[in-house]
Amino acid sequence: LSVVQVINFLVFTMYRAYLYSTISTLVAETFGLEPMGRVIGSTYFAAAVVSLLQVPMSVTTQTVFHGDYFPVHCFNLFLAMIPVLGLELYDRWEKRVEQQRRHREMSGTRYGTVAPWDHELDDD
Repeated sequence: LSVVQVINFLVFTMYRAYLYSTISTLVAETFGLEPMGRVIGSTYFAAAVVSLLQVPMSVTTQTVFHGDYFPVHCFNLFLAMIPVLGLELYDRWEKRVEQQRRHREMSGTRYGTVAPWDHELDDD
């Protein structure tokens, strides 16, 4: 073993410990403790599927694309954009639901959806 390999092993071990503790903390703070196992499990499952695709993509690069990795990089970029677009759509849906909830709450107030001058003012 060389000194570089030992240093690399130590740095990678510390990085891995930091990475997984940070992911667990982020998921627990964002989603709560109850769905934490499902969220982390889904994330690791998606990562495993993408990892399994790496060998076929490498073979395809060498045989079909003659060593040109650009199409494979584009495919990986597409795969990375799926969750980003999903989160954006979810965020828009959540904002729309919140606006509808606020609108329902406002329609139950004194001046709701009707103009204030359409009501008689009473002394409360």
